[in-house]
Amino acid sequence: MFVLMLTLGFALLALPDAAQPLLSGGTRNPGLQLPTAPIPTSTPGPPVPTRIEFVVEEPITGLPNCSVYGVEGIIQTDKGQGLSNTQVVIWDEATGLLDLGVTDSTGRYRIDLEGDLALHKLWVQVFNNDQPVSQPVLVEPQIDCQQGFQIFLVNWRRAVQ
Repeated sequence: MFVLMLTLGFALLALPDAAQPLLSGGTRNPGLQLPTAPIPTSTPGPPVPTRIEFVVEEPITGLPNCSVYGVEGIIQTDKGQGLSNTQVVIWDEATGLLDLGVTDSTGRYRIDLEGDLALHKLWVQVFNNDQPVSQPVLVEPQIDCQQGFQIFLVNWRRAVQ
C-alpha cells in the first residue's frame, strides 16, 4: 500500500519540464549511466520496473547527520539471507541518476552523497542486471542536521513469488 501511495504521489507531483535537461543530453554524470536501464522520458525520477522482485521493508528510518547525506541498508532473500552484488540506485528529481552502489558479501550497502541535498526529493531503487526490479522509494533529506534526517536506512527483501 505504501509503495502504491508513493508511486501515485510521484505521478501526481512530477513536473514534465524537469525532464528536459535529461532528454537534451543535460546534466547527468556520464560515469553513472546504467547501460540498459530505460531513461525517464515524460517525468523526472526513476524508471518504472516491468517486474517487482524486491519490496521495501517498513519502516524506513531516518537519522540526523551534519556531515553527509546518504542511504544505507541491506538487501535480503525472502529467507533473510544477504544478497551480494545487487545494485542500489539513487535518483534526484532534478538531475536524474545521482549515484549507485553495490551490496557487499553480506547484502549491505551504503551510498554517501556529495553536496547539499536538503529539501531534494530522492528515490532509492533496487536494480538487477541494470534493470529496475523494485518500485522507487521516496526519501527527503531535511535542512536541520540536528533534528532532520540526512541518512536513511532502507532495507529490501526479495518478494515471495
